[in-house]
Amino acid sequence: MPTPYLYPVCRVCLLISFPFLALVPQAQAAAADPSVHVEPAKTWRFQSVLISYRPFVDQDLESWRDANDRVGQIGGWRAYAKEMRAAESDNKGPSRTSNSHSAHEGRSQ
Repeated sequence: MPTPYLYPVCRVCLLISFPFLALVPQAQAAAADPSVHVEPAKTWRFQSVLISYRPFVDQDLESWRDANDRVGQIGGWRAYAKEMRAAESDNKGPSRTSNSHSAHEGRSQ
């Protein structure tokens, strides 16, 4: 059961909405005017993301010594660090070598 203090609010809302309800038939008549060209809505085609789903394929196990030797041939952890530094410079991101707290202390880099 609504509380009594809401009744005046409901009355005011109804009185305000009645003039707008009178405009609805006029808006529908303008939309039905054949001289006004209305383009049909675009149709959307649904494509599931599961179409490109690839199930998990377990990788073959290999010797950890072979894996370590391959990393050593590539250049070790420094090679991976160079790749990350190159990626940061390509993305114009903040460099890890800069003093990241210099902006807080009022100093320029």
